[in-house]
Amino acid sequence: MIKILLSTLLFLPALAIAQVEYVNFETVCVSQKMLEDTTAKHGEKPFVTAVGHRLSGDKKIFHPVVMFMNPNTKSRTLVEKIDNLFCIVAVGTKIEPFFNK
Repeated sequence: MIKILLSTLLFLPALAIAQVEYVNFETVCVSQKMLEDTTAKHGEKPFVTAVGHRLSGDKKIFHPVVMFMNPNTKSRTLVEKIDNLFCIVAVGTKIEPFFNK
């Protein structure tokens, strides 16, 4: 049993690497002022922050990530701060906790 578990754990990283696909898509990046104006227009305030990273070859580049949310409408904007720009990763509504399911 231990051998099966160990071999499975050793195999998982290779499986994850084999399934990686890169998708190119355009990302809108804005100034801090434009982000503040847009989130204020929608009544969104900073809700959660995190540290994200992107890969550049074998190197990880770390940067701040912020989710803005309107507590009444549940609209949200997820951004990554890269250099002096805020890049919009996702916008939407209908946010709910995942862990309660």
